Amino acid sequence: MQVNRVQFLDGFRFILSLWVVLAHFYTLVGGVMFIPLPRLLEGFNRPIIAVYGFMAITGFLMTYNYMSREHKEPVNRKSTFLKFWLRRLFRLYPVYILLLTIAFISFTKNAKVNEENLIFFTGSNVSQWGFVRSVAQPSIPDFIHTSYLSTAFFLVSMTVSWV
Repeated sequence: MQVNRVQFLDGFRFILSLWVVLAHFYTLVGGVMFIPLPRLLEGFNRPIIAVYGFMAITGFLMTYNYMSREHKEPVNRKSTFLKFWLRRLFRLYPVYILLLTIAFISFTKNAKVNEENLIFFTGSNVSQWGFVRSVAQPSIPDFIHTSYLSTAFFLVSMTVSWV
C-alpha cells in the first residue's frame, strides 16, 4: 500500500477551516463581551490567515490531484482540463446555487425589497463567480468568495508545473 504524502494537508486544511468557523461563531455570539481573548489570541478573531492558507493548500491539492490522474487522463489534452472543471463545477455549484436561493428568499422576506437592493445583491453575488472580489460590498451568502482564490492558486500551480 502506497502512503499518500500529502494526506497531512487535509488535516491541516481541517484545522484552518475549524479556525474560520470558530472565529465566525465567536463573533456571531458576541464572544468579546463574554469571553475576552488574551492579547496573544486576538488574531484568532481575524481568520484571514486561515482562509488564505486554506485556499493556497486547496490550489496545490487541486494541481496535485489533476497531475496525479495523468495515467488515466493525459494532462495535456483539452478534454482532461474540461472534465476536471466540469467535475468541480458539478460538485461545488449545486450547493452554492441552493444556498444562494435560500439566502435570496430569506432576504426578500426579511428586508425591504426594492430595485436597488436586488441589483446590489445580485451583482455582488454574480461577481463572486469570477476573479473579481468585491471586498467593500458584503453579499449573501459570502462564503463562495474564496473559490476564486483557490482557482487562482490552481492556475498558478498549473502554469509553474507546465513550464
